[in-house]
Amino acid sequence: MKGFILTTLAAVLLVGCSGELTGAVYYSTKGGDVKRLGDHEIVLVAATEAFEKEWREAREAYVVAMEPKMAAAEQARKEAAASSGYQEHLFDKAREAAGEADKVRSEHLAHALKLVAWGKTASARTDVNGKYSVNVPRGRYYVYGRHNGAINDMTWFVTVAVGGTTTLDLTGSNASGWPF
Repeated sequence: MKGFILTTLAAVLLVGCSGELTGAVYYSTKGGDVKRLGDHEIVLVAATEAFEKEWREAREAYVVAMEPKMAAAEQARKEAAASSGYQEHLFDKAREAAGEADKVRSEHLAHALKLVAWGKTASARTDVNGKYSVNVPRGRYYVYGRHNGAINDMTWFVTVAVGGTTTLDLTGSNASGWPF
């Protein structure tokens, strides 16, 4: 009897400490139709102090690295646009500067994806109807998902507080928070 009571008490405590995050993932087509995104991974990252410190540092490093690259690309574009007649070397300079900015973005994107993998607490795959469900301890999480579509790419990095059953649909309107 004592074992049953302890087991029951432990189960009650565990249920009280866990939560469920449910939702669906939607995207819009070029024609404006709303579709559900099936067989897609949704990743939860616990909003721990360590993760948030690393994430903040990664965002700041990205901004510092991108500012001069973007300024150089913009300056080269302006020079090419202001030139009288076609001057291939100016357009080459603009393309090169834009390529440098793309290289910085790619490097920082790879680092950000490594941080998400490092901080991953749980994940779920959407079903054929775009729905997902994942059980996690109660707390604050970042929900990460990415859709590389033929028309548009969407990345979600949304903060959610999970307590009990919490619903978060990922749509075009909350596809944001991803700085890379």
